[in-house]
Amino acid sequence: MRQSIVAAIAVAAVAAGAGWAVHSTKIADSCPSPSAASVTALFAPCQAVETATAPMISRKNAVQMGLMPADERSGPGAGSSTRFAEK
Repeated sequence: MRQSIVAAIAVAAVAAGAGWAVHSTKIADSCPSPSAASVTALFAPCQAVETATAPMISRKNAVQMGLMPADERSGPGAGSSTRFAEK
């Protein structure tokens, strides 16, 4: 009889603890909504490494891959993030 009372108290304490844990956590607050700033901050290191280590490609290869139109004449710093080798 005494063991069943202790077991009932233990079950009630566990249930109360689980209820408190569920009540105290809010799912909406745990994951912020994505924004352009958060995505940029997340991928900035990857973009920096990619820019520094990206292989040089020729303009002919860029046209073949569809990175630039065949008639585009871009000089240094023309706004493209892809680096082209001068051939």
